[in-house]
Amino acid sequence: MSKLTVERLSRRFGAQTVVNDVSFEIADGEFLTLLGPSGCGKTTMLSAIAGLDAPTSGRILIDGEPIFDAARDCNLPPERRQVGMVFQSYALWPHMKVRDNVAFPLRMRGISMAQAQDKIRWALSLVEMEPYIDRYPHELSGGQQQRVALARAMVYGPRLMLLDEPLSNLDAKLRLRARGWLKELQQKLRITTLYVTHDQTEALVLSDRIAVMQNGRIEQLASPVELYEHPQSAFIADFVGHSNLLNGVVQNGAARAKVRFGEHVIAVEKILRAADGAAAAIAVRPENIVLHREIAANAVDRCNFMPGQILQRDFLGARYLYLIETSGGIVRAEVAEHFEKGEVVVELPAHACVAFSRDVAA
Repeated sequence: MSKLTVERLSRRFGAQTVVNDVSFEIADGEFLTLLGPSGCGKTTMLSAIAGLDAPTSGRILIDGEPIFDAARDCNLPPERRQVGMVFQSYALWPHMKVRDNVAFPLRMRGISMAQAQDKIRWALSLVEMEPYIDRYPHELSGGQQQRVALARAMVYGPRLMLLDEPLSNLDAKLRLRARGWLKELQQKLRITTLYVTHDQTEALVLSDRIAVMQNGRIEQLASPVELYEHPQSAFIADFVGHSNLLNGVVQNGAARAKVRFGEHVIAVEKILRAADGAAAAIAVRPENIVLHREIAANAVDRCNFMPGQILQRDFLGARYLYLIETSGGIVRAEVAEHFEKGEVVVELPAHACVAFSRDVAA
């Protein structure tokens, strides 16, 4: 188990900056996820830590020892970093049996097959694949291939585990089971893990902390609960959990600030980085919206109610997802109650609304 430190790392390809001055730490035994859309720089970051790509500037350290330092021209080759990596495609050798695939990292380190047998069986038993030791990759399911790839990455006792979207090739049911199994294994071994994905559900389920990336930078690094409940930008509010983003203008900076939205004034709990008169985006999650047939007489913050017209109703099982047209735009609401198509009153509770500068929203 080890601590990973990344200091002011950048990677440029010609005039394009893919990773832009990124710094973060992963504690000993922690599971941290790099989450973001395609092209945000997360896989480039992973490749730099693995030693598969040389950054333009910055430092990478494991337990305080540099494995990459641009200023000192230090760049350890992958085999000397003691880092295990599982690729999205698993990258198993098709002509080798499971036994030989798992043995490959040991052979690269000069360990004989006779010496490696106990390590191979230990790694395969961890992922419950020992009975398949003499099969070829094409004789395994996608989930089984994923487990073999993980065993191969762990067999020589790496200081750090890197996982590049390893569940993306699995079907939905298998992916769900694999999440729980992967988290269980990581907690059992307490191996420091960096996981890359664009799947927000995977990130929320698996991670101790999540670093959300956009345009080569980390927008916010926090626990899953903190990230979901207290996003620091409209991009994060929308990318992690999908919020309604309603464009408006800040009216005042009082404790209960207000934002004009269409024909309505919405009271919000807080405004982040937006001054009076600034263009703002109100973020409110679909599950926090409340629908009514009419406004209650004793309702607080009556300005947070607005009439709407249900355009679409989708049955999700335990809940319904509604698309509702209001004077300020279309909002999504996810509620348990059944409403027929037609008129409805939409409540945006002030405690569930956060306003961001529209510059931040972009």
